[in-house]
Amino acid sequence: MGVEQIAQASYASQGIRQAFKRLTEAQQTILQLAFFEDMSHQEISDRTGIPLGTVKSHARRGLAALREVLGDEGRDLSV
Repeated sequence: MGVEQIAQASYASQGIRQAFKRLTEAQQTILQLAFFEDMSHQEISDRTGIPLGTVKSHARRGLAALREVLGDEGRDLSV
């Protein structure tokens, strides 16, 4: 990986962290579990006690908010 690629990755990572801070606490928790622990919506619901439909809504709205803030960088985000 070259210096330019490292700089781009760092910039993108910084943007994602800033965008993530704009989400609600519930959205952050759900997306963290989905992305970093590779949990399904049902597994997140079971672990958190949040109803399945609410988990799905928070995930969908959280991803939409990230895409909006990140623009083209966020177009490939999905849970």
